[in-house]
Amino acid sequence: MKPMKIRAVLALCLCAVMIFAACRKNEPEEPPASGPVEPISLSGYGLIRPQNTSDSVTASASDLYEALLEAVGGDPDFSTDYLEAGAQPDASTKEILVGHTNRSETAQVLGELQPGEYAAAVVGNKLVLVGYTESFTPMAVEYFLSAYLGEGADGSIPGDLFYRGQADSVTLVSAGVPQYTL
Repeated sequence: MKPMKIRAVLALCLCAVMIFAACRKNEPEEPPASGPVEPISLSGYGLIRPQNTSDSVTASASDLYEALLEAVGGDPDFSTDYLEAGAQPDASTKEILVGHTNRSETAQVLGELQPGEYAAAVVGNKLVLVGYTESFTPMAVEYFLSAYLGEGADGSIPGDLFYRGQADSVTLVSAGVPQYTL
């Protein structure tokens, strides 16, 4: 190859590299690290459970209510998630959601779970205690009671709480689909 052709090819390669470098997207800057999330006091929170649920979820919600009374006092609301036709839940209400309620915050946490898991999570001004299936919800409540409302508890929780636990069981059916064949 002639030196002139070599220079032309090198110049072309150099131009291509410069064009690709100029087209490269800038990396987004990391947002500044925020400080620690403030703890949340459960004082003023009501407790909501599904209107139609199992006895074990109802019993777990009742146990949670008793522990909440002892930890924060007062007279917290305790009701079901029943809403009149066409009514929407009040998003600004501080609630502890136990089980598969009709609240969007419950759906959000459920979307994060895999079969066999349960969670205790803060979503906005809601505390969600739920299992992937209804039978795992009492495990979420049990975890929450032992971790945050046990002896000497002050009725506060981390503002960024998201605990995911694994149940010691096997899910046979998920979303109406058998997980195993015989």
